[in-house]
This record gives sequence, structure tokens and C-alpha cells, in this order.
Amino acid sequence: ICDFSFFILKSDKLEKLNELFRETISPSFTALTYLVTFTFWIMIFPALILGGKDGNFGMSLYLNLYLHLYLTIFQTIDIFLSQRKYKDIVIKYEYLIAVFIMEVYSLLAIILVYGFDMPIYPFLNNMTWYKAIGEIILFQIMSYLFYLIHVGLIKLKYKFKINVLDDIIKKID
Repeated sequence: ICDFSFFILKSDKLEKLNELFRETISPSFTALTYLVTFTFWIMIFPALILGGKDGNFGMSLYLNLYLHLYLTIFQTIDIFLSQRKYKDIVIKYEYLIAVFIMEVYSLLAIILVYGFDMPIYPFLNNMTWYKAIGEIILFQIMSYLFYLIHVGLIKLKYKFKINVLDDIIKKID
């Protein structure tokens, strides 16, 4: 919506909102997207294949490719296509958004495991409190590492002076 407003309607009224999404919210969601993709293809997908628990494999494979691979690729490409501010590797409020989202998600997963005996992932079967705490810590560390990858990609963009949006705007003018 923000880009449509800027490019088609030639209005920059939504640019502040666009900047909020791009600079504040996007880093946390990109880190979580990388975490979800990594977790799915390393932990969940092999368990589904080896356990034979996916009776609708064809359709769910397409959906899983979309949710756990294509979206990650699109988000990574967007880092290079959109204008972004240079970032240093520090813990910022944008990373804390990712921590908050992970904590809420972990709490909901624990409630499903212990309250309703419905683990949503194969690796949550036979969950103990020690395992739960260990996995929460592991996922927090992994989300920080993926946040660092996001920041590193932005640094790479600036190192090689990749500003596709600037090039497009210059051609339009």
C-alpha cells in the first residue's frame, strides 16, 4: 500500500508508515522468517518424512515450500531492493520485538503441549520442562543469529552499493 501510494499516486503521505515497517518491524520478522525456515527444513520436515505423518504430502509440500522457503527468498530479495538504513550489529528494540513474538509463541506452544496434549511440531512430542526451557533458549539464540544475518545482509548491500530503488527512481525522473 505504501509503495503503491508512492509510485502510482506520487504521494509520500504513507512514507512514515512504510519506514516504520521497513526499518523497525521488518528486521524482527525477517529474523523470525529465517528461524522458521531453518527450523522447518532441519527439524520438522525430516521428522514428517521419516515419521510418515503427512498423508497429504503433495499439497502440503507446495504450501510448505511457499511458507518455509519462497517467502524467505522474497524477504531476502526485498532487503536488496528496498531502501534501508545502515545498521550496526547491536541489540535494538527491533530485535526485542522478535524476542517478544518468540516468547508469546513459545508460551502458546507450551500451553498446547501441557494443557491440551497437542504438540504442534514433532520435536515437541514427549516434552519435558527441561527440554522446553532448553528449546526456548536455543530458539532465542538462533533468532539472534538470524537477526545478525539480516543486519549482515544490509551491511553487504551498503558495502557493494546495491541501491536498486535509487536506480529505478533515477530512470523514472
